[in-house]
Amino acid sequence: PAPALAPRRLATQYGLTPAQEQVLQRLIEGLTLDEIADEQHVARSTVRTHLGALFDKFGVRRQADLLRRALGG
Repeated sequence: PAPALAPRRLATQYGLTPAQEQVLQRLIEGLTLDEIADEQHVARSTVRTHLGALFDKFGVRRQADLLRRALGG
């Protein structure tokens, strides 16, 4: 599993909401959007909204680029 400190550090750096931080952590852990939605008891569209906000805050357009940047690559 990826280190949990990445989202905490990035939450401060990029001004992430707690929900965005949680989605980022779960993506780093390898969960799919559907799995995240099920775990958090929200609609998949809600997770996609958080993902879109993460893309905006990180200045990326793809999930792979988000994860690469979040993990320092």
